[in-house]
Amino acid sequence: MKNENCRPRIFKITVLAILFMVANGQTFATCIASSTVAVTFNIPKIVASVGTKIGDELARQTLPYNPTNVICVGNEGVARIYHRAVTYTSYSNLNLGSTLGLALNTNVSGVGMILSLSSAAGQIGQPFTAPPYPIDRGWTFWGPINKPTLYAVNYTVVFYKTADPVASGTVNGGQIGQTGNLLNFGTLSPVALYLGPVEIVGPDPTCSISAGDVNKTVTLNSAKISDFINSVSAADKPFTITVDNCINNAVAATFTFTGAPDPVNPVIFRNTAGATGVGVRLFSNDGQTIGANGTTNARTIPIVGGRGVLPLTAQYYKTGASVDAGKVSAQATVAMSYN
Repeated sequence: MKNENCRPRIFKITVLAILFMVANGQTFATCIASSTVAVTFNIPKIVASVGTKIGDELARQTLPYNPTNVICVGNEGVARIYHRAVTYTSYSNLNLGSTLGLALNTNVSGVGMILSLSSAAGQIGQPFTAPPYPIDRGWTFWGPINKPTLYAVNYTVVFYKTADPVASGTVNGGQIGQTGNLLNFGTLSPVALYLGPVEIVGPDPTCSISAGDVNKTVTLNSAKISDFINSVSAADKPFTITVDNCINNAVAATFTFTGAPDPVNPVIFRNTAGATGVGVRLFSNDGQTIGANGTTNARTIPIVGGRGVLPLTAQYYKTGASVDAGKVSAQATVAMSYN
C-alpha cells in the first residue's frame, strides 16, 4: 500500500513579473491663449548701396513682445511655442549657417529675409521656416513652471542681399509669420506677425565708357570748297561711342549732347577754327540731327550683355551762303545716364 503522504507534492508557482516603464521625458506645461495678438514690423525703406555683397545684411528690426494673452501653468517641465513662416515660404540659395539656415525669398529679386524669435533672457531661437514645418522648429522654455507664467520674447526680422543685382521694388506687406503652442497651430495661435510694405531701392545702374572713347577725337577727311556747290554737307565720318562693364541691372544708356551752336544754324556745332560758312553736324543712324542747341540732342541705346554701342556720324555742314577755306574744329560734350 502506497503511502500517499510520501508522494512528492508538486507545486506550480507562477511569478508575475510586472515591469513598470517610468518615463523620464519632459513634462510639458499647459498653455492657454485668450486671443491672437498682431505684431507688425515697419521698415519703410531699404537702400542697397553700391558695393553691397551677397550675404550682407540690409536692414533689421526687433520687436519685444510680452505675451499677456498666453498663460502657461504646470509643474516642473517646459512650455513650447511652435512657429512658422507665412506668405514668403520659398528658400533662397543664401545659407546663413547652421543656426539661421537658408534665407527666405521675398517678392523683390535679390532680397531675402530671416524671421526669428529669442527669449528676453537672451536664448537664441531657430528661425521661422517654410513648409513642411519640421518638428524641431519648436521653441522650448525650460521650467520649473509652478505658477502662472508669462514668457517675454523678442521677434526679429532681418533682410539680406541674396543675389545680384538687387532690384528696386516693394516687398509686399502682410502676414509673414505665426506662432502657436500646438504643433498643428490649431486654435491656439497667440501671435500673428505682420510686415508693412518695404520699399527697396537697388543701386543705380552704371557703366564705364570704353577707354578709347574717353575724350574721343573724330577726324574728318579733307573736303574741297567745290564739294559744297551742289551739297550742304561733305566728308561723312561714321564713329561709335561704347559703354561697357554695365552693372546693377543696367538695361539702357542715354547720351545727351551739348555744345556751342552755330549762329546761323543753331542745330550745327559751331566751328571755332579758321574756315567760315561751315560747321559740324552730328546725326544718328536714323538720320536725325543731334542739335547743338539742345533740340533732339539725346539718344538711348539698349544694354546687352553689359555693353552698349551708339553709332553716330559727323560731317562738315554748310551754314553760310558760301564756304571759305580754312580749318574746322568743333566740340561736343556728352553726358550719360543709365537705367
